[in-house]
Amino acid sequence: KDLSAGFAGDSAPTTAMLRNIPNKFTQASLLEEIDSVGFSNQYDFFYLPMDIKNKTNVGYAFVNFLNPADMDRFQKHFEGYAFKKHTSQKIA
Repeated sequence: KDLSAGFAGDSAPTTAMLRNIPNKFTQASLLEEIDSVGFSNQYDFFYLPMDIKNKTNVGYAFVNFLNPADMDRFQKHFEGYAFKKHTSQKIA
């Protein structure tokens, strides 16, 4: 059976990758920042990999949105975004 056939179609993407996240962000603080700009309750999956040894995030996260339009809005909002909670020279 061809499993890829089940994934083919015209469905729009719903998962975004957020890059260049300042390393001091925790999962909770990054979600707080994402939610504060209008994305609260718009996603069903969030993953911020952590470097256990250094106790920091690794600089990127994945967010899966319930609606493709929210993913588009997220991409537009966070492109070139300067993080507010933990200031850094990093730009998303």
